[in-house]
Amino acid sequence: MLKSILSIAAILICFSGIFAQEQPIELINPSFEDLPGTEKVPYGWNDCGFAEETPPDIHPSPNINNLFFGVDNRPQDGASYIGMVTRDNDTYEGISQRLRKPMLAGNCYQFSIYLSKSKNYLSVNSSMTATEQFTTPIVLRIYGGSSLCDKKQLLAESNIINTNRWIRFDFTFTPEEDLNYILLQAFWNMTLFPYNGHVLVDNASSIIPIPCEEEVLEEPVLAAVPPTPDTPDTPELEVKAPTSDPIVKRTEKVIPKTGTTVAKAKINKELDVDKLSVGKKVQLKALYFNDDSAVIRDSSEPALDELYDFLVDNNTVRLEVGGHTNNLPPDYYCDQLSTNRAKAVYDYLVRKGIPKYRLRYKGYGKRNPIASNDTADGRKQNQRVEVKVLSIN
Repeated sequence: MLKSILSIAAILICFSGIFAQEQPIELINPSFEDLPGTEKVPYGWNDCGFAEETPPDIHPSPNINNLFFGVDNRPQDGASYIGMVTRDNDTYEGISQRLRKPMLAGNCYQFSIYLSKSKNYLSVNSSMTATEQFTTPIVLRIYGGSSLCDKKQLLAESNIINTNRWIRFDFTFTPEEDLNYILLQAFWNMTLFPYNGHVLVDNASSIIPIPCEEEVLEEPVLAAVPPTPDTPDTPELEVKAPTSDPIVKRTEKVIPKTGTTVAKAKINKELDVDKLSVGKKVQLKALYFNDDSAVIRDSSEPALDELYDFLVDNNTVRLEVGGHTNNLPPDYYCDQLSTNRAKAVYDYLVRKGIPKYRLRYKGYGKRNPIASNDTADGRKQNQRVEVKVLSIN
């Protein structure tokens, strides 16, 4: 009898632990309710801006906002909301709070928040000599951390906010490690130079645990594409690749009379499984982006397809795509640009059918130069994308 009672108790404890883990993480004062005022952070939140700069502001107030800020947007929820700015002196505002319980590593979460922009946002300029309009559109970043104002992991980033209507943004994210704090931060729209801008923030949701999406495995399909009238002697045959990866197909051009395959000159000769080992890095040649952008140029397709073919032929290899920059832009810009460029390559491979579990991406910014940044040629070498072997078997 005692054993049965103990077993039932153990089961109840187990289920209660699972139930507790699945409950939403409620934020303190998620609608930023407080008395409106300048240089003031709402109850429950902490200022995470720069020490030499003023904190965010609570809106709206007819006696303060209309006279000083010119902000007259109505709250989306409750009686107030918060405004945060970026500045042309390379500073920006943010707020943070400790979570009631941590976001757990590997779990998936959903979070929403309302964002807007005012037609007017007057604030003191960086030289503290006059007021200026801080109305250039910016974005909101959401970080998780292990301490107050810590930016351990960038969880999400909004689109650029360029409307005075309240828009709800929905995000999903997966922490890479347990995170005890959340940070909301104003940030520029990926420009080389900082500028004066603002974002209005209201009505944040709880952080809601959700099921993580699972990879759906499908068998590759063996199909033949019939020859076209223009190419009767060189039909495109789509053959099943020797791999168990999902939705991975390869196309080779075969000459029927000889049975030979048309060989292509290899762009990245180091992409040879016999020459690789765990930790080995290969710089991708002939990979081009638009200036100050993560948009891949069309001329890069042969190099990317070669990388794709390598992964198809070697279906046990896992890679990290790493982005790097030179040292001219600020740290924050280099980190974001390198991350976005690495992700662009990652996305290209995933769209073609390489499973996500075989890839990861990371931006290293300016931290790992391979040449001197004192010359134009050296800076060009440092602006690169590499792949690193994570595992082979």
